Parts: sequence; C-alpha cells; structure tokens
Amino acid sequence: MKKLNIFVLVVLSMFLVRCGGDEDNNPDQEVLSTDYRYFMSGKINGTPFIVGSPKSESVLSYVLGHAGGTTGACAGDFGGVSYYTFIAPYQDQTLPSMGIDFVKFILCPELDTQSQTTIFNSKFPVGDYIFAVDDSSFSSGTDRSIKISYSPNYSNALEYDSLGDQTGSFFKITSSLAESTSSQIVEGIFSVKLYNTANVSDIIEITEGKFKMIPSIN
Repeated sequence: MKKLNIFVLVVLSMFLVRCGGDEDNNPDQEVLSTDYRYFMSGKINGTPFIVGSPKSESVLSYVLGHAGGTTGACAGDFGGVSYYTFIAPYQDQTLPSMGIDFVKFILCPELDTQSQTTIFNSKFPVGDYIFAVDDSSFSSGTDRSIKISYSPNYSNALEYDSLGDQTGSFFKITSSLAESTSSQIVEGIFSVKLYNTANVSDIIEITEGKFKMIPSIN
C-alpha cells in the first residue's frame, strides 16, 4: 500500500479579477497546450470536458498537486516510487478532478544519486505505455505503467480509475521537457476506460484524451 505525502502546489500570486470569459474553458473548442498551464481533456462517453488551468485565468479555477509514496516493494533493492500528479479545483469543490499516476517513477537506489528529470527521461521517454490494470499490479509497482483517476465531483467520494480491462485503450507521451531539476512538463494523448471504485460495473470511457501535466517529487 502506498504511503502518501500529499501536498498541493498553489500559485503564489492570486489576483482579484478574472480575465477572459467562460470561453477559456469551453470544452467545445480545441484544447491548445500553449493556452494552458496544465490540463487533461477529452470526451467522457462522447461529451467533451476540460479539467485544467488556462493561462488567461487570473483567478485559478484549478491547482496542480502531487501525492507520492513508496510502493510495497520499495524496501528491496529493486523497489520503486510512484508519483501521482493531479488537477483539483481551487475554490468550487463541486468541479471534477483528474490525475495520472506514473508507476515506479524512481527505483529506490536512484533516489540519492540522480536528478528527477534524468530519471524521468530514462523511465518515461516519449513513447507508448501500458496501464496498470489491477490493484496488485499497481501497488506492487508494475514498472513504467500508468494509472488514471477521475472524480466528477471533488467534494464527494465518487471516484473512477483505470484499474480494469483496458482492451483498445492507449497512453502515449508525445513531449517531455524539463521544467527544473525536480519537475517535468509532460504532454500526451490517451484513451481509457475508467471504473467506479465502489461499483466496477459502472464504467465510463474517455476518448480523444489529451494532457499536459507536471510530475514532481518535491
């Protein structure tokens, strides 16, 4: 089981007036990576959505956060660390949240010897990745796999994740650039089936997925 140390990165400067109109988050418009600080978008059962922070916002609707911890196998020489990067609403807690877990982000012996960006580029370069499809493969740290989580309402307990059959799904990193020695700007595309964690017969499907995330240990 993960031991999570959770913190949220809130931008230091919060302005009083929001610039731009509702069109900034209009899901019917094409999502351009250059217009967003970070985001996840696509279609949920055919309906467009965007969870993210447009650069035009002066009062943030969403903030970026991280939850990190060791996998169960980290006590050994080949255990790893998985880091979950998520986007959560800043003020309106009824908005959705969404995130990506990069499984076995760092092998334990590497923690004190290499920078995060060096390790991330080694483990998660541009390319295609598999999903961790069950709790066992996720918690034990299936190397270089992905887990996606989604909550349609951040204020309640309803949550969906990708731990389940992913026939026909895909996850691809298309760009990965160092933001600093401790964080990476990662972009890509995906298609995934998400299962209600309390009722696995309740399934939603995300198609035409896109993301721009900033995974970080610190």
